Amino acid sequence: MARATRNYGGLSAEQRRTERRARILDAGLDVIGRDGMSAMTMTAVCGAAGLTERYFYESFANLDELRRAVVDELLVEVTGVIMTALTIEPPELRLRCKAAATAMFDVLAADARKARTFREAGSREDLQQLRDTVLQGFAAVLADQMVELAGLDDPALRPYLVAATSMLVGGLAENVSAYLGGSLAVSPEVLLDTAAQLCVDAAAGIGQR
Repeated sequence: MARATRNYGGLSAEQRRTERRARILDAGLDVIGRDGMSAMTMTAVCGAAGLTERYFYESFANLDELRRAVVDELLVEVTGVIMTALTIEPPELRLRCKAAATAMFDVLAADARKARTFREAGSREDLQQLRDTVLQGFAAVLADQMVELAGLDDPALRPYLVAATSMLVGGLAENVSAYLGGSLAVSPEVLLDTAAQLCVDAAAGIGQR
């Protein structure tokens, strides 16, 4: 037991396992960014991580589990920056909507590997469910912002809020992916300004029901 927990290079066995797992996750992101989800192989991941298959199986049961972990880690990062952006901005719906949209955009635009991972997560059923769950969480947050900042606290309006915010968040995700993939020919400023304005317009329209 003493040998199993002995420190090497100042790291415990558990710390070394954590470090290896992080290397494999980053390698998975590298491979997806270079070759795509469907082209991921064990050889490519282990080569990028500089580790043998033995260490891969120490953390992941198979490549599907790694893909899910890579997507999950990215979605956690995106969620974190969006929630932080909402807390920083003053209580004004347009500002907060634009800040949230910009936070998502900036994470994906800063790293082509993350942009491709986010885009291709929608092409696999298990990963699409994970992404859709997170996007629905964003929609719920947006609905809460509309209730708080646009006075839409009538329970009868909730179904319209759910429908509108789901469309807004899903549309933003698809358009950001399209822009980063090169198929949407607008500037980031136009994209993000439009997203913010649509949030305001949707809230105003729901309020008039």
